[in-house]
Amino acid sequence: MHHTDQKHYFIVIILCLFAFCYQYNYIEAAEKDIKVRPVEEEFFVIKPRSILSTSFRVTNNTDKTREFISRVQLPDGWTLITKDVPFELKSKASDIRLLSFFIPQTALAGKYQVFYLVKDREIPSLSGLYSIFVSVAPLVNIKVELLQAPENVVAGDSYRLTFLVTNESNIAAPIRTSVSSSEDYPFNMDTNEFELQPGESKRLHLEIQTDKDVQRGLKQIVHLTAEVVEYNRVTESFGKEGPGEKGTITLKQDKAMAHATASVGIVPRISFVEERYHKIPGEISFKWAMEEDETKKSGFQTKVSGMGKLDQEGKRDLEFLFKVSDRDYESIYWAYDEYFLSYKTQGQEIHIGDRAYSLSTLTENYLYGRGVEGEQSIHNYGVKAYHVRTRKFSPEETQTGARIDYLIYESHKIAINYLNKEFDNKDEGIVSVYGAAKPIKDMEVEMEYAYGGQDDAYMLNLSGNQDRVSYYLKYIHADPNYTGNYTDMDLISGSLNFPLTDHLGMKIYFRQDKDNLLKDPQKGTSLLNRFYGLGANYHLRTGTRLSFDWRLQTHADRLPSPTTNYQEKSFRCGIGQSFKKLNIYTSVELSRIDDRLANQTSNSENYMLNALFRPTNRLDSKGYLYWKNNGNVTGETTHNLTTGFGISYRLLERTFLNLNFQDDHYNESELNKSFFETKLKHRLRNNHEISVFSRSSSYEDPSREDESIIMMEYSMPFGLPLRRKKSIGGIKGRIYDFETKEPLPNVILRLNGLSAVTDKKGEFVFPAVHPGTFYLSLDRTGIAPNKIPMRKTPIEICVKGGRDSFIRIPVARSASLHGRVILYQTENGKFMLDPNQKLVERGGMENLVVEMRRGSEIDRRLTDNKGQFEFEELPPGQWTLKIFNDHIPAYHYIAQDTITIGLEPGEKETLSIDVLPQKRNILFIEEGGTLIEEKGD
Repeated sequence: MHHTDQKHYFIVIILCLFAFCYQYNYIEAAEKDIKVRPVEEEFFVIKPRSILSTSFRVTNNTDKTREFISRVQLPDGWTLITKDVPFELKSKASDIRLLSFFIPQTALAGKYQVFYLVKDREIPSLSGLYSIFVSVAPLVNIKVELLQAPENVVAGDSYRLTFLVTNESNIAAPIRTSVSSSEDYPFNMDTNEFELQPGESKRLHLEIQTDKDVQRGLKQIVHLTAEVVEYNRVTESFGKEGPGEKGTITLKQDKAMAHATASVGIVPRISFVEERYHKIPGEISFKWAMEEDETKKSGFQTKVSGMGKLDQEGKRDLEFLFKVSDRDYESIYWAYDEYFLSYKTQGQEIHIGDRAYSLSTLTENYLYGRGVEGEQSIHNYGVKAYHVRTRKFSPEETQTGARIDYLIYESHKIAINYLNKEFDNKDEGIVSVYGAAKPIKDMEVEMEYAYGGQDDAYMLNLSGNQDRVSYYLKYIHADPNYTGNYTDMDLISGSLNFPLTDHLGMKIYFRQDKDNLLKDPQKGTSLLNRFYGLGANYHLRTGTRLSFDWRLQTHADRLPSPTTNYQEKSFRCGIGQSFKKLNIYTSVELSRIDDRLANQTSNSENYMLNALFRPTNRLDSKGYLYWKNNGNVTGETTHNLTTGFGISYRLLERTFLNLNFQDDHYNESELNKSFFETKLKHRLRNNHEISVFSRSSSYEDPSREDESIIMMEYSMPFGLPLRRKKSIGGIKGRIYDFETKEPLPNVILRLNGLSAVTDKKGEFVFPAVHPGTFYLSLDRTGIAPNKIPMRKTPIEICVKGGRDSFIRIPVARSASLHGRVILYQTENGKFMLDPNQKLVERGGMENLVVEMRRGSEIDRRLTDNKGQFEFEELPPGQWTLKIFNDHIPAYHYIAQDTITIGLEPGEKETLSIDVLPQKRNILFIEEGGTLIEEKGD
């Protein structure tokens, strides 16, 4: 069949598949003049707390020698172990770059993408990008922290402990808790069995009632234990979308337990302040640098950045960056000016400024420049468009891209892309059709067909997980005259990971890529590279990880007069072990290279050792060693030893020191080089930071000058206030002397466990209080002994969200009232028949209830055995005195049982209240005798 017919036949197949499969996925960077390819497989399955090491081949396809720098983009929390330095590549030359990084224990089970970017030192936009995939397997671990506890509690009061249980596993975990205590006090806990998702936390509240009869101070020790409930065949996914679907892992209870302890003194409560305004967190930094190589130069940079939510509901995001640098100073350590503003909300995204713009895999996947981009989704439809012009790139390129997509089902999508490129006085238009789908559970498929520059390209990408089997397949073809992201190349790669037992897993991977498809001699070469691999991973119960890999690579020029044709066979075995404070990985690789053109054979040996050591919470150290004894296709043998180490040490509570060193030693050349860098950072109490960074690079090559740089930076965080939080209120007030109107400073106030102190103006504030009813009390130790608040304390205050409640509390000299209730009877002690009868005092009335009332403020006393009562420290004001007649003698009454009294500041009032006999009336009865009639009140 003719080549053109074959191509059209393949296109028909692709278009037919669109009816079933539509899926979106992100792929490696553009095929530019810098080619970046992994030396080994590009899909790894690994457990957390492990070190992964791989390598990339970088090829300079430009027409001159260039110096490059590399950058690695890792998922958040992953630690890069290897440090790379600038390196040179001659025209058409290649080099192997090593990459090692640490996957932390907190990495969720799922598939991650790691990007390796190589950029020209002088022209950063001249770059090559490739990505590998890392599938993180499940791991079980939980943590318990004491979140809140009072320092001391008055005996008889109850108090609350708050613990935080965090699932640091990367799968869901059912958890059971138990409590033990040094004192046998009754307690209540809201729940003791629950389930947490990966990374999820749950607060546990423990209410404890203390004993009111405690006679001495003591410390109560409360111990909370949390453990993962033992269960068999718990299933979790570690596919691309992260945890959620099922795969099998068996958890062991003895390895999933944590505890925390609280110590509480039984005899002030802990205050806290919550932010009252919704703010976008940001940072302002000022940086100065001085660099010396062939010349000496220095520069200054200012940066303002921020990222956060615009609303309390978390539906709108804003990110911004404004970075201004000296135009006369550019360096690999010093990025040039950069500005952008991004806004994102549900179904909408707008970006203005500098960034890497992309449209699709075959049109444009990575183009850094300055432009504008917008994206809008309405129901099942989506629209995206951008316009960008490259920066620091020669020749300059301008792109305008647009996309319309339609979501057929929840996981099925189709899109049409259009890209217009302007470069070298050319104007090219590219159109592509893209589809993505999940035809079956846990399978993702995406395809794209593109046409541009009178030629076309097509792409197929397939990945998924089925019963713990992970697979990945990618195919990209671009014709010679296609002007999109790829051109004149054919690439196919894939991998398959599957378990044989619970501890033994296998993997198969391959890749083939070729360029100069028409074998044009004017292009110098027409390379066909093939790579096949077979590997196994074995995990021992002790935590030891063993790996074995066999690889076959062929590298051949397909032109009639080939420049290269060799085959490389290699075998690598590695072993890793995780201890409590140490993670270590080492490997040995043996290779044989057969040069088919020169009929020569050479052998290579590579030895590697990586270690991460964390002896304390203050010290974090890492080290690596690579030794290469490489034979190449020319018959030459090179010996290279690379060593490096890094230390992160917390000198003081807010002072940190970082050291990094690397040395590259070549026995047979003058390529020896090394660098040493230090960074000292100190965080001030206001969270401002000062840092000093220095780096010194030395080269044995006499044609190259040593380099050194020092940078100093001062950064300060800020919050851009947007609006008052509706969920937070506040209380403000003023305490002053009622008589002199002078403010009272240094008065302590307490509000349901919160504390505040008045300033020189007598003002106080509780800036962040949740809505509800609160009770405000004063600590009298800050007020003169003879003075008292004129308002009843504690003061009830109703707090509303988003508002401040204001209260004035006058303080005045306290008043007092002293009195006596006196009983009067007739002189003969009999009934009172005549109002003119003489009365005599019989003594004070005992156990009578005397009440003082002012509004809702009530105070009561009992008269003593002399009939006396006393009210001390009464706030000045209008009071009502009432005597209750429950215990007065029969046929007696209180002369004045209710009295209104006005008390002035400092006044001492004295009064006497009489209890008198009632007058009795005599009624005469005809038949003799008399009847004494009672007289009512």
